[in-house]
Amino acid sequence: ATLLRQHRHLRALVMDRAAVVEPARAQLAERLSQGEAWCERLSYQAGDLLGDELPAARNPREVYLLCAVLHGMSDADALRLLQRIAAVARPVGARLVLMETDMPAQQADAARCGIDLQLLMGTPGRLRTASEWQALFARSGWRLQETVGLATFAQMQVLSTD
Repeated sequence: ATLLRQHRHLRALVMDRAAVVEPARAQLAERLSQGEAWCERLSYQAGDLLGDELPAARNPREVYLLCAVLHGMSDADALRLLQRIAAVARPVGARLVLMETDMPAQQADAARCGIDLQLLMGTPGRLRTASEWQALFARSGWRLQETVGLATFAQMQVLSTD
């Protein structure tokens, strides 16, 4: 929402499970009825990122954004999703931005260890080290272009297929 509010030329499509999309559409309609014009540039698509057809990029200015998605997936599923996105992004040169928390190779702090433990208990995923991310990128057809640190312990990784 903040990106759409601050950058009036942007449009966004959010793809998530139907159980998430339906209530989100209702909230969006409510906000639009209250005059929040940015809502006109946001749409939702129900679907399974690993099974359903992904929206294809139409030009190189488009960006796929995954926020805290891959850390909850096994390496096999994360690789599969990265490959699927590469297949729809590569024809026009669109990029992928990942917002994830990485695990330091040595001396991880308590917060990251706690997150990693929660992932171990509730998902097939885990926090990955920078070298583990690089291996996933290489195997899936992506190349790391830039890492942008955030005010939290998360970071954004900008990837391209070229």
